[in-house]
Amino acid sequence: MKKALVFLVVGLLAIPATAIATMEMSLGTTFNVYDEPRAEGQGRAISIIFDISDDFRAGYITERIDNLGLRDPVTPETVHGTISIDSMMFLLKLAKVAKVNCNLGISVGNANIIIPAGTIWDAFAESVPVFDLLARFEYTPMADKKVVGTIAVGVGYRFMDVTDVASPFGLSRPFDNLNGLIITFGAGLKF
Repeated sequence: MKKALVFLVVGLLAIPATAIATMEMSLGTTFNVYDEPRAEGQGRAISIIFDISDDFRAGYITERIDNLGLRDPVTPETVHGTISIDSMMFLLKLAKVAKVNCNLGISVGNANIIIPAGTIWDAFAESVPVFDLLARFEYTPMADKKVVGTIAVGVGYRFMDVTDVASPFGLSRPFDNLNGLIITFGAGLKF
């Protein structure tokens, strides 16, 4: 962790001062529509994003899904767990329509999935890579001010493969990913 922090600080210092014109800090939520029909859960996120140029932005996002639920179709029980995701996001501005930036982005990071043991299932803890591909639309009503509010909406697809578990929690069908559609909403300050 210390090496990653040093790398981030040195990398930011290497960028010319004029390149970091703005920084955005935002809070948001992520709605997950998993391909796995037994899974459900939404997340909360915090992000810090820097403008590297007029058309390119990069930043750090941390997301937590506290209400991960895995339904057992055989019994009425639902397994509850958490997912913590830390990732780097890269956004490329494709167009600007009125005061809305249309961006194409990727997010690459790591997810820690923790599911405690229950009455009919075993505990599960795994750290897996995460890759998001998304379209993000940002509305900035007063772009010419020093501090402005932003609203962002994103739609994308998240790839989060887990180790194949032949009989997860005593279920009959393998459980091997938490891939799926993501819809994000965020509000923040740009300065």
